[in-house]
Amino acid sequence: MFVCGLSSRLRVVLSEVKCQRQVLLRAQPRSPSNRPAICIKTSSKLAVLDFGLSRRVWKRIPADPALKRQTCRLSVRCNQYLPVPRESERRGGTGGERRRRSQETEIQVPTPEMPPVLKPEASKVDGLAFIGLSLARKSDVGHQGSQTHQTAFDLNDILDRNYEYFASTNDDGWLVGGGEPGPPRSYKLPAKDSAHVEIMRVGTFKPEWGGIAEKDIIAALGSGKILIPQITVLPTAVVANTDSPPEIEIRFDMPYGPNFSDKKAPLPANWQLRFIHNQLFKHFYNPSRFCPGAFHSTIVRKAEFRTQKHRQAYFEMCETVIKKWSLAGPQPLSTELGENKSGIWLFTDRTKPNHFFQPNFLPPYDAEDKRDIILSYLAEEWDEESLSWKPATWDEKAVSVGESLMGFCNNPIESLLGPCVPQK
Repeated sequence: MFVCGLSSRLRVVLSEVKCQRQVLLRAQPRSPSNRPAICIKTSSKLAVLDFGLSRRVWKRIPADPALKRQTCRLSVRCNQYLPVPRESERRGGTGGERRRRSQETEIQVPTPEMPPVLKPEASKVDGLAFIGLSLARKSDVGHQGSQTHQTAFDLNDILDRNYEYFASTNDDGWLVGGGEPGPPRSYKLPAKDSAHVEIMRVGTFKPEWGGIAEKDIIAALGSGKILIPQITVLPTAVVANTDSPPEIEIRFDMPYGPNFSDKKAPLPANWQLRFIHNQLFKHFYNPSRFCPGAFHSTIVRKAEFRTQKHRQAYFEMCETVIKKWSLAGPQPLSTELGENKSGIWLFTDRTKPNHFFQPNFLPPYDAEDKRDIILSYLAEEWDEESLSWKPATWDEKAVSVGESLMGFCNNPIESLLGPCVPQK
């Protein structure tokens, strides 16, 4: 693969470098007036974003065989050819030849990461079983085999089914809002709505692989040992994750921490997710246990926007929808109006929510005994780096990518929905 340089800075980004492989990075300058050709030899994907003029780089870059969560720092020698010196500058026996100036350039290369499972050495096989929420909802524009598990949020409000903003997405297409109907209505892979929020990844139902037997999970969740409150949730932001191309996610963050002094104060939105998560983490200790980042539901994968303006316009649209949902407040994930039966599901994978567990920890949640239980679990959070508990911290406000990209808002109903948060 040959790529032409774009500027005088050197930036090398490696992605999906396989374990125990080496990458040979070679760049050959053509001339001081031409862009250099960059030759990359690798057994996996490699992307070079920038390369300066007239530089030669030779470096073997080993991938981290331990697959640990870290960034390796490399020192790469860059030889830059300088212009031919003038006649008056040739004194000293240079003979008119170009001199070379060497400099050390430090490049940060992200290494492959293993999920932050509890015991990596005992986690033998990666799996997709998890405990979480189902946001699935059948839609006229989606797959007609989809099921409805909640009617509070129509996630089609934040989709771009007509591809006005998006240029391309993964072959799965839209994972929520009813899923993908398939040809002739769409030409992505037909798939049912799989909208969900993971609370704890189990992995597999085989203990010898690092998972938990399905019957043991069902017994624990049905025994009352895990307190399941009546769940109400509120989408707080639409964000693009750090993948390249990114996944678009709808977040369910706690916008602020609970009040530990006033036990009658309202609990923050989405407190139930942290409450259940911490109980599950204190009850189950299987090697493959982890939680894949902040509480979220993936909307679409490998999202490519038409232009930066289209990207901003899409997230601006999402901010309007988020504010509209905020006006109504947290909602139960139920199909029956007037009755909160919102609980949690055990999934074999995102397409198979097989077992439902109703709430067993009922309101009022401002009763002193119940509030003490709630606060005791909300006071801690799991640290993925140290794989241990630490005092919980909260951001002042969850801000989506769209909001952070914009310095102003021009939505027609901004005056109704509230002021836009300017870019900081």
